Amino acid sequence: MIPVNPGHLGKSLLGKPFVASLRDIGRPVDMVDIFRNSSHIMPVVDEALELTPPPKIIWMQLGARDDALPQRRKPPA
Repeated sequence: MIPVNPGHLGKSLLGKPFVASLRDIGRPVDMVDIFRNSSHIMPVVDEALELTPPPKIIWMQLGARDDALPQRRKPPA
């Protein structure tokens, strides 16, 4: 688990330091779990899909939904 939140740099969660963005993780990510409301999901999904390799799973909290997201999946390389 790597917490990502630019507003919490310098802090930690469960002993893990926050990073500012998914790109700052610096290694492949298996899963991205988004805890944002629906209106803020797309920028995080876009950032996740730009990772190389892209994550295997993008998960959102219950109730967060964007019906266009399943069509945005990158095709396998």
